[in-house]
Amino acid sequence: MFIQWHGNLPVAAIKKSHARQYREALQDVPQRRTGDLLKASLPELSSWGRKHPEVPKVSPGTINKQLGAVQAIAAWAFSNGVITEDTAWSDPFAKNAGAR
Repeated sequence: MFIQWHGNLPVAAIKKSHARQYREALQDVPQRRTGDLLKASLPELSSWGRKHPEVPKVSPGTINKQLGAVQAIAAWAFSNGVITEDTAWSDPFAKNAGAR
């Protein structure tokens, strides 16, 4: 879903603003999806949710799980050398991200 929202960014290019925008998009996703929404992308789901503010949205726990999944991938990439040690990078999903 992150790639659907931001495209296929290199992990080192992901910034806090990407994480924030992704979280904001997830907050608009409807809790229950039927019909065309079953196969909709995150941009489509988020747009539909904004147009239908009365519809219940996914829970904060679900949003945190989605953010945590992308954070785990980013942390793995850093730990396994996908992000080189000479690259100034901090975990954009951490609450108090500091340079690593």
